[in-house]
Amino acid sequence: MVERCPDKTEVLGPIPSTPTMNLKTGIKISLVGTGVEAVGIFLDVMHHLDIGIKTPEGLITPFHLTIFAGFLVNFVGVLITRISKKR
Repeated sequence: MVERCPDKTEVLGPIPSTPTMNLKTGIKISLVGTGVEAVGIFLDVMHHLDIGIKTPEGLITPFHLTIFAGFLVNFVGVLITRISKKR
C-alpha cells in the first residue's frame, strides 16, 4: 500500500510519525521526573520524621533539591509532549 507523507512524497507502508515518537519520549521523561520526585519526597518525609519539621537549613536540603530536580525533569517532559502535540 502506498501512502502520501505531508511533504507529498510517497512511501510504501505506514507514514512515519515523528510527533508520536516525541509524544512518547515526553511522557517517558515526565515519568522519570515523577519517579525522582517520589524518591525525593519519601526521603524528605523520612528526614522530617527523624529530626522534626523545623530545621535550620530550611528548603536547601538534598532531599528538597531532589524534589525540585524532579519537578524540572517533569516540566521538560511536559513541554516536549505539548510541542509534539501541536505539530
